[in-house]
Amino acid sequence: MNHNDAHFFVRTFGYFDHHEKSTDARGKHQFFTFPQFTICMWNFLSLDHVMLGEWMFRCYFGGTDCAHHRTATSSEVFDMIDVVYGLSKKYKSHHDSYQLEKLLGTVNTHDNDVKKCKALVNKNSTVTKLPSGDKTSTVNIEQFRSLLTSSPKLINRIFSVQANLRRDLGGERLWKNHQARR
Repeated sequence: MNHNDAHFFVRTFGYFDHHEKSTDARGKHQFFTFPQFTICMWNFLSLDHVMLGEWMFRCYFGGTDCAHHRTATSSEVFDMIDVVYGLSKKYKSHHDSYQLEKLLGTVNTHDNDVKKCKALVNKNSTVTKLPSGDKTSTVNIEQFRSLLTSSPKLINRIFSVQANLRRDLGGERLWKNHQARR
């Protein structure tokens, strides 16, 4: 995990803290409890890839309640992917590696990556005409699920964090059993 994944994990593990704001007898803010943290971990580790993708959509586009019924514009979905993976020059996290790739002639241009990703997002969106005559392209949770089904590598980093935690906290078999019961 790196700083680009922070929004997802803050939303995932801060969910109870947001909804359970309380103060102790001294008037100090209490963060979520260990049982709440355990529930967060169980929820995160027992999600299959489809549910994990849906949760990601809710974290980024569902507002403070992580609602499932919201939509996002296709540009918002692209921006989320761009922040996580650094497709454009704006979010590229390893500028030095880009220079090295350029010198070696192995570099894949940012423009090409951006173009391909935007086309993929637009393929899984709905275009509607606004009263002003302009068009807008939106993505709902089902379309986001379809996008991830056709291109699961888009959230591979989240999958890898989940897989590492599963391995370290009980083993893959335990979490596959919890996932099946879920």
